[in-house]
Amino acid sequence: MPNASVGAGSLYRTFSTSVTGYVPTALSYDTLGLYKWVTVTLISMNINNTLDFMTSNYEGSSWNQVPLTRTVSAGGATVASGTTVETTAKNPGTWHGPLPGRYFRLYYTANSASTVTGQVTFSQSGGIQELGSGTGGNGKLVVGTSSKTLLAGQICRSVTIKASRDNTGVLYVGIGAAATVAAGLELHAGEAFTVDIGNTGNVYVIGTNATDYLTYAWVN
Repeated sequence: MPNASVGAGSLYRTFSTSVTGYVPTALSYDTLGLYKWVTVTLISMNINNTLDFMTSNYEGSSWNQVPLTRTVSAGGATVASGTTVETTAKNPGTWHGPLPGRYFRLYYTANSASTVTGQVTFSQSGGIQELGSGTGGNGKLVVGTSSKTLLAGQICRSVTIKASRDNTGVLYVGIGAAATVAAGLELHAGEAFTVDIGNTGNVYVIGTNATDYLTYAWVN
C-alpha cells in the first residue's frame, strides 16, 4: 500500500529517507486522482543515487515508469530527463511532468548507505509554478567577492533579491551555476531581481566590493 495520501489542499510532501546499498527504497503516494502533474525536487543526498519515477492506477500495484523533465540543474552539471535518472551528491535538482495514474512512486538505489531529502508536489495543472505551502522567509547576506549560494537547501517557488542602496560596488547573480562578474546578472545599488525557481540553493551571488550586501525573500 502507498505510504502517504495527498488530499485536496495538500499539494506537497517533504521526505527524508535512508537508502541501503543496492536495495531500492520506495516512496509511494496516493493522489486520490485529484492531481495531474507532479514535481520532484531533491534537496540533498550524501552520495550518488539512481532515481526512478513510476505510476499506477491499480491500488499501488502494476507500476510503470513515467518520464519527467529536468528543470533545475545545480552546479552547472547535466542530469538527464527520463524515467530513470542518475543524480550526484553535488547536483540535486527538480523534475516535473504529467501524472497519468492515481499513484506515484519514487525508487532510490545507491551503491552504499545514503540519505536523501526532498519534496514531491502534486498539482492540478501543468508546470512547476504552483501554489505551495503559502510560507516563505527572508534574510540579509554580505555577498563578498567569491561566488556563494544565496541560501542552501530551501525549497521555494520564487526568490527576490535586492541590492542594498548603500552598496558601492555591483552584485552579480548566477542561476544554476556559480556567479561570475563576467557573466552574472548585474544588480546595482537599490536594484532588485525576482526569479521563479524550485530551490534557493540554485541561486548564486558574487560582488565587486567585499562589504556590499543584499536582502532576499523566498516564497514556497
